[in-house]
Amino acid sequence: MGAWDALKTFGVPIVVFVAGIWIGGANVILKRRYEIAEEIVTAARDGAAALKYVRLAHANIIQPRNSEFKPDKLNIAGQALMAGEDKLTALARAASQCDLHFGPAAAKPFRELMKEERKIREAYSGLMGFGPVGATYPSPDYTAKESEWKGALYGVQDDGIMLWIDACVTRIERRFKRHIQPDFWNLLNPLRR
Repeated sequence: MGAWDALKTFGVPIVVFVAGIWIGGANVILKRRYEIAEEIVTAARDGAAALKYVRLAHANIIQPRNSEFKPDKLNIAGQALMAGEDKLTALARAASQCDLHFGPAAAKPFRELMKEERKIREAYSGLMGFGPVGATYPSPDYTAKESEWKGALYGVQDDGIMLWIDACVTRIERRFKRHIQPDFWNLLNPLRR
């Protein structure tokens, strides 16, 4: 038995075995990345929608006719914040998953969205903390922060913050599109982040 015969006898099965392991491992990696990317993009869209809803909740107030009842914008924003709590929690979870599986550079838009969420929560807490007393007897601290807080909490449809939130979601979608809809080269190299 010569070297060529030994290579055909043992080499071909070994190459086929190694290629099978590579293809199987690549399939598992691609499937997991697809699942994670899909969860991340969905959480980003839902979290952005929740942030927008909180900022636009005051604009959706319907004033009843012939009524002296005047809904409080701050309470409406608080209810919207509580209604979107699960989506905002999923956004934070997606940020940590993204950081773990795809690296800190891919998680940057998530951190920016979460920073905006913290601003909205701080604005709500600040306005709620001062409440009607702060509005009736304004302190210098309240008047200095009030316009900043109201700008963070109460938005209009196409203001700068809303457009910025949309831009963050677009960056996230563009970044993870290659994992959701992989091209030929990503299928050959599944270890690429």
